[in-house]
Amino acid sequence: WKLDKMTFGRDDRGRYYRNDAVCFEFSYTVQGDVLTETADSSHACGSGVTASYQISIAKNSLTMKYLGTPYESRWEKSPE
Repeated sequence: WKLDKMTFGRDDRGRYYRNDAVCFEFSYTVQGDVLTETADSSHACGSGVTASYQISIAKNSLTMKYLGTPYESRWEKSPE
């Protein structure tokens, strides 16, 4: 999954990319340190249609712990 990327806009909308192609678009909310994303449709990458993560940020690294599972991922801030 090294070619996966997520972008978040200020309008509570985001995109999940795999291999530079949009895999799905989503809406998101943040409450405290919990990020919940809801995909616009079914998709073949990322988690399910709705997923909640506990997030933490250290410098340019963001860690997402998928609530209810042992799954965790780390994301690096893009220089773009």
